Amino acid sequence: PAALVERRRVPAGRIDLSERPGAVGAELIAGLGLASLAADQHPGRSTELDTFGYGVLGPISYTFVDWLLRSAAERGVDRLLFTARDGALAQRMLHQIRSMRPGSVPNDDYFHISRRMALGLLQHDGPRLEPVFAAGEFSGSVGDLLAARLGVQLPGPAGEALSREHVELPADADRLRTALEPFDELFRIQGTAELSGFRRYLADLGIGPDEHLGLVDLGYGGTAQAALSQVMDQKITGFYYVTSAAADVLGDAAMSCFGSDVTFDGTNVIYENNLVFEALCSAAHPQVASINPDGTVAFTQGTEIDPDRMEAIQSAQDAAIRFAADLAGRFGPAVFALPVDPTLVHEALAATAGALYDQPRRVFQDLVSDDHFCGRDRSVLDTFVPLL
Repeated sequence: PAALVERRRVPAGRIDLSERPGAVGAELIAGLGLASLAADQHPGRSTELDTFGYGVLGPISYTFVDWLLRSAAERGVDRLLFTARDGALAQRMLHQIRSMRPGSVPNDDYFHISRRMALGLLQHDGPRLEPVFAAGEFSGSVGDLLAARLGVQLPGPAGEALSREHVELPADADRLRTALEPFDELFRIQGTAELSGFRRYLADLGIGPDEHLGLVDLGYGGTAQAALSQVMDQKITGFYYVTSAAADVLGDAAMSCFGSDVTFDGTNVIYENNLVFEALCSAAHPQVASINPDGTVAFTQGTEIDPDRMEAIQSAQDAAIRFAADLAGRFGPAVFALPVDPTLVHEALAATAGALYDQPRRVFQDLVSDDHFCGRDRSVLDTFVPLL
């Protein structure tokens, strides 16, 4: 990568690939991605989004799964659960690596869970609305908040009136908790019903009570893991691309590949562009709402990704998978034995990708994010902004 940077007149000193454990593996991974950006071509390229998928998303996803497998082995994880929808690409990358990499890989499942579903499960015992209010900022009506985070509609004239009130979280948390007390039994009944269906779902997956589970997600505050740890009997370790300070309550049960306690301070390329990565790592199905009593999955209708948009996302994901195949093809199976320092991969891509690939706004302008969880409408995503 340093040679590429020099040729493109970017200060080579901004990439720290020092001679420390994991430096060689990081240089091979970042170098292949950056070389494709510098040449603006790679095998199978058809769109600008493919270029991003191969040159940036590929190295990041590969590095994450490599770190995941090593970390899960160290922790003694029996089964990896890739969360819907943000875990879709990581699971595809795992299957690609499994086909090329010697040695055992833990069992894995695509896990239909969401923050809304996990918070709903908590309500069987209480209810427990404090985690609902603490699950991130919100600006909108009470009705929209409860629909997005619990799937609940308040009944009767009093419920309708309260639902129309505007609420700001976290500022209004105490006031809202008091106002919702008359509806506590409603939350408890729904939580109990959803927990029954969820247990059926776990049984259908064949998850045993003694299994150590690894929950795999893009990251941030660990809301789903915190809730699941209170309704499931087995040990759960979370494996995330990045985590915010909110995940600190999970202690060493939450592990982060590319950074912990991250903020919007311009230092973490994934967190700064989280909506882009959420869109590009996603599966096509709607957001998970809950589990039905028979163990089948209930989705939030209207949140599925538009087919044309999903086709572009799928193409970028395919390019990321090709990156992993090319990495093994160029350097042989010995590349899988090399330790990789994720920090160095992140630094190389963050410091250099933008100079090597000056992508226009149109690359990402059609990607949208359903962010009703925070009270915002579907948002048009801005262009990816590397850290320069």
